[in-house]
Amino acid sequence: VSVDEIDQLRKERGKLLAAMSGLKRKLADIEQQEEELLRELDMERALLDGEWSAQSEKLTQEEDRLSVLRARVSQLDQDMERSRTRDLHRQAECKKRLHGAEEQINRFVECHSVSSLRELLAPSSCHGDRHCC
Repeated sequence: VSVDEIDQLRKERGKLLAAMSGLKRKLADIEQQEEELLRELDMERALLDGEWSAQSEKLTQEEDRLSVLRARVSQLDQDMERSRTRDLHRQAECKKRLHGAEEQINRFVECHSVSSLRELLAPSSCHGDRHCC
């Protein structure tokens, strides 16, 4: 092996070492960028997890509120139905009483003229007639 070859090999070795050193720096830069990106991703994931948790909690609260409102609507519907039924019974009772009063007035009118109606109003004027009293 000649001195020139040794010099050339040394130069080539220097170039290779420089290239390796450059590659190592690039690799170190890439690894550093990767670590930074991983940290950023972890932070982004943590932010998204926090946002998701907050939204999930809000959704749960809204669903609970909706459930309460639906129960309230159901209760109000039942109350309205009971009230309507009660009003219908009262209305039927009032109609029945009105009809009975109308029948009683009609019996009084049939039994007596307007002038004898005054006599009917007196307590002793009805002599046992069950249609008149």
